[in-house]
Amino acid sequence: IKRTRVLLHLIDVSGITPHLPLDAYETVNKELELYEDTLLQKPQVIVLNKIDLLESNESTTQFEAALPEREVLHTSALTGTGIKRLISHLEDMLGRNDE
Repeated sequence: IKRTRVLLHLIDVSGITPHLPLDAYETVNKELELYEDTLLQKPQVIVLNKIDLLESNESTTQFEAALPEREVLHTSALTGTGIKRLISHLEDMLGRNDE
């Protein structure tokens, strides 16, 4: 993990709790910091997956409201929604890191 150039948080939207929308995201970041605090300096991509399961946008809205300064991508591995955008986003980030 120390050699990675970008960290990708893939978060299952069905696991987002209304009163703690960032719980999974913050838990992973705390674990990364405990392992090696410099990992938090790496670029991070946040992806909310399984958006096909949502009956409403409440979970994604709450998550994004708790992180207004961060871009949050939405995907569905089942339907393919958002996958091309995610790949393009990662390609752009990795290309920028090469320069």
